[in-house]
Amino acid sequence: MSADHNNHREDGMKVAQIAVPACLAFVVMAAAPASAQTAETGFFVTSNGIGNGGNLGGLAGADNHCQTLAQAAGFGAPKTWRAYLSTQAADGNPAVNARDRIGKGPWKNVKGVVVAKDVADLHSADNNLTKQTALSEKGEVINGAGDTPNRHDVLTGSQAD
Repeated sequence: MSADHNNHREDGMKVAQIAVPACLAFVVMAAAPASAQTAETGFFVTSNGIGNGGNLGGLAGADNHCQTLAQAAGFGAPKTWRAYLSTQAADGNPAVNARDRIGKGPWKNVKGVVVAKDVADLHSADNNLTKQTALSEKGEVINGAGDTPNRHDVLTGSQAD
């Protein structure tokens, strides 16, 4: 199953169909470059949500959830984990673009498979985000097409540009 990163809802919010959870409580994550660690993992899909539906506690709450899950899986610190989320400008605060928060790549899943070599690759149809490679921090496949329940959409809050 290949990724289609050019799907958009009516309101312009990007919907990435990559065989990952659809609930906003599930977030695609990538790590910013940091000092060496034992695992080369730089990408995972959360195995579980924060427990408050789509309320992730803003970027800080979502980032903390990513860091906590990575830490529990044994590859957290010293790497800084960030949720792949964007925000729109509001209340005097500037917009935040997900692609600016995650470093330059490459990103490997927990099995060491490169899912994207750089930001351009991550956002292209040629990335390696599939049901078999978009794994949780535990190395588990996330339910997608043909599974029950099918939770394959990720809403990042990002615009096409």
